[in-house]
Amino acid sequence: MLFYTAGVLVAEDYPGYVPYAEQHGLWSRAWPEPIRSLIIQDWEPHMKREVNLNGAVTKLVNDLASSR
Repeated sequence: MLFYTAGVLVAEDYPGYVPYAEQHGLWSRAWPEPIRSLIIQDWEPHMKREVNLNGAVTKLVNDLASSR
């Protein structure tokens, strides 16, 4: 979540910025699908202040556990 969050926040302020995790293939190498998709699905609403921290983390943990 740290790589995703930092990448999204920096990209908002710097057009054309390619987040580190994307640029260096970390998503495909270290965190294969569905991890990134679930982070986007469950964490992004928290970043937009639509879901509180507890709700976002709980949903992400449950979705990750279900995906195994």
